[in-house]
Amino acid sequence: MLVCAKSFIDIHDWEKYTVYKEYQPTDQVIIWFWDIVSKLDQNQLRNLLHYCTGSTKVPLSGFKYL
Repeated sequence: MLVCAKSFIDIHDWEKYTVYKEYQPTDQVIIWFWDIVSKLDQNQLRNLLHYCTGSTKVPLSGFKYL
């Protein structure tokens, strides 16, 4: 079985395609969130992605198609 996914998590791509409900990208809490996320290593990012999506990998096409 072949599973196609990226192992590297690009936080800029993740941030770009994040959809906010009841928040704006310019809200202070969102700015703090991405500031903290930018300091995580790849293993921590995989854990966060797993918590948020149920998957530890990003689709080959990137977060746009997640």
